Amino acid sequence: MQRGIEDSAASMRRIVADMRPRVLDDFGIIVAIKGLVKDVAARTGLTVRFASQGALDDIDDDVKTALYRMLQECLTNVTRHAQASTVDVQLSADDGEIQLTVIDDGCGFAPQAHIKPDSFGLFGMNERAQHLGGTVAVESALGKGTRIAVRLPLPEPVAQRGAEYAQ
Repeated sequence: MQRGIEDSAASMRRIVADMRPRVLDDFGIIVAIKGLVKDVAARTGLTVRFASQGALDDIDDDVKTALYRMLQECLTNVTRHAQASTVDVQLSADDGEIQLTVIDDGCGFAPQAHIKPDSFGLFGMNERAQHLGGTVAVESALGKGTRIAVRLPLPEPVAQRGAEYAQ
């Protein structure tokens, strides 16, 4: 019985950690993504490159979690379906928006092939993005890889919001 309780507690810790990785809170989105990219590359043998630019330190927690989860979904799709050897991940923030782009050199798919009744990956990404006022664009063609671009609005900086209320 004790072992069963310990196993259940360990499972619960894993589930909670998967819902919101602590690294997002402890070290931020850049370190979290670097860790995810490194883990995927080590597990799969894929070459996964990551680049970032812009002010990414003050992103809201909901946005950080959504970006992390959407990147996880993208990388899962690549490893399961794309037959890719290389994936490029780019995260940037400017002009009031944040953009996450994932490009693979895999087999690609026909435009309507990602709409499957029993598949919720891209559907879930769209739902996350829409909930935050953003969009997900998918570009793919057979034999030409896939590009997924997530765009989310960045809330105005807290200092600006305070200045507006003071007026």
